[in-house]
Amino acid sequence: MDASREGPGPPAGVAVRRARWDDLDAVLALYNACSLDRIGAAIWQRDDIHHRWLEPDRFEDTLVAEWTDGTVADGGAALVADGGAAVIGYAEFSADVDPWTGELDLYLDARVHPSATGRGIGTFFLRRSIARALAAADEVPGEHRVALRTSLPDADDRGRALFQRTGFRPVRHFLDMRLDLDDPPPPPEVRSSVRIRRFVLGEDDEAVWHAYEAGFADHWAHEPQSFEDWRYIAIEHEEHVDPTLWFLAETVPDGEVVGVCLTRAGMPDDPEMGYIRDLAVVPAWRRRGIATRLLRTAFSAFAARGLRRVGLEIDDVTLDGAAQLYQRAGMRIARRTDVYELELRPEGSPGPG
Repeated sequence: MDASREGPGPPAGVAVRRARWDDLDAVLALYNACSLDRIGAAIWQRDDIHHRWLEPDRFEDTLVAEWTDGTVADGGAALVADGGAAVIGYAEFSADVDPWTGELDLYLDARVHPSATGRGIGTFFLRRSIARALAAADEVPGEHRVALRTSLPDADDRGRALFQRTGFRPVRHFLDMRLDLDDPPPPPEVRSSVRIRRFVLGEDDEAVWHAYEAGFADHWAHEPQSFEDWRYIAIEHEEHVDPTLWFLAETVPDGEVVGVCLTRAGMPDDPEMGYIRDLAVVPAWRRRGIATRLLRTAFSAFAARGLRRVGLEIDDVTLDGAAQLYQRAGMRIARRTDVYELELRPEGSPGPG
């Protein structure tokens, strides 16, 4: 996001430049200040930003905003960057081309410190990002639709109003769901036609893959995988994988795997959380309570491990049905995130936008 690109300059009293490695801690503090203001929790870890900044040419498309007089934003010295200026805003733009389809993925991630909102900083970031997105779209030939996207937490009313005024519209929604394990979770039901058991590495791999593919075949984002690719991604490559916390639903007596619950113990930002990574039931076996039984089996296993919480994320394709399923199992909605997009080039456009 080249700060020298033509367009309106930053608001009075604000200096803008590209990010540097020595801004990392200040940008992290900014993210958590915004997170505390919006959802009441500081959810960002240093590695979350560090890993993103390791990508090639990442700093070419970042902007850091500071007060020109070095004033420290509310929140303390943690926001003071190199040279004594306060990091009051950060924006990161990405433009990735799918090598197989040629489609362009444009995304903006921006933050303005709560003490600096209403000064035009967010509007400046947004205008620069739209200009950068249009330039990126011009560089990609073809007739694919092009849109700029961003994500907004449910409590960010100011940001939502800004993007809507600019023409952005909500297109997807995600829910983070949680369950506290302070009390023992209810035991799963026992039924004679389907039993729940633990996954056995090396014996159940292919059966789980078949059930996984069948269970996610009707999901909007699912891309079919070969058994070898799935096993590499899910078992060999996945960090902290623990197959002893994977559970299967199989028919009795023939042993057909009709449901899977793939979980892990501990998350980078919460080592006491059990995370539901994948839950799938073969379509012909849905609406029989299998998903709930798999979930409650996983909850009991988490509690036996000494974990204190359960978490997962769902999207809006099955938002109502999935949310109700997890709520029946005892989970609650912790927060909601909306994806907004601005169409820059419609499908079938003959040339650059």
